[in-house]
Parts: sequence; structure tokens; C-alpha cells
Amino acid sequence: MRIKAYTLIEMLVVMVLSVIVIGIAYLVYTQTHLFQQEFEKKTHDAEELLMLDQHLRFDTQHADDITAEGSAFTITAQNPIVIAHYQSNPAGIQRTANGQSEMFNLTLQKINIEIIDHGKILQLELGPSPAHVDTFRYNITLPASAKIPLPQ
Repeated sequence: MRIKAYTLIEMLVVMVLSVIVIGIAYLVYTQTHLFQQEFEKKTHDAEELLMLDQHLRFDTQHADDITAEGSAFTITAQNPIVIAHYQSNPAGIQRTANGQSEMFNLTLQKINIEIIDHGKILQLELGPSPAHVDTFRYNITLPASAKIPLPQ
């Protein structure tokens, strides 16, 4: 009477095939995990940029003036009421408004304020890192009572 069983060679072949399949699955898992982490970072950076952009749009829509000094700028309405103050530091951009402070993990490369006949234009170069910088422009229409000197 013969017992039905697997031979040692058959068992080794199954084990080798299992190791190959597990190795491929592990590589796919690690690549997917790295892709997910990169995607989450890009999404987080985009959310930070969008939130800062929304704050800046709101602040500049209600602004009567803007002043810049060094790596900071202040948006005001009906002087001397400060709508918001933005300060760039190594940790990012800090926005202070109504006694509350928010931090955006973005890099502010450059602040430029252009004076035009009906107001000012705030131009910011910022991004999640010095290598990835975008330019944003915000128009501030000054009230008719405000007199600003035009550049000669």
C-alpha cells in the first residue's frame, strides 16, 4: 500500500515560489508606501499654500494700505487698524490677526510692493521649499481719500 505524499523536491519548489511572491509583494508595498508619503507631503504643501492664499485674498480685499519692512508686511484698514501682520522666519510664515497667530510651513523668498495709480500691488514669491517657488499678486485698491506718491 502506497501513502500519498509530497516529495521533498516538490516542497522546496513551493517554498521558493512562495519566497519569490512574498519578495515581490514586499517591494510593491514599500514603493506604494513611499509614493503615499510623497503624495501626502505634496497635498499638505498645497493645502498650506491654498490657506495662505485665501487669508491674503481676504485681507487684501478689506485693506486700505500695505507696508513692508524686511521679511514682514502689514495689511491695514482705516489707519492704524491692522487687519493682519505677516512675518517670515525660518519655521515658515506667521500670520497674526485679531490676536490669533497661525503658522504656515512655507518659504517666503521675496516681498515686492508696486505703487500704481489706484492702489498698490503686493507680489510675493513663496513656496513649500526654496526650490519650488510660485509668484502671487494681490491688488489693493486704496480709497479715494488716500494720496500716494507715484514714482517719477
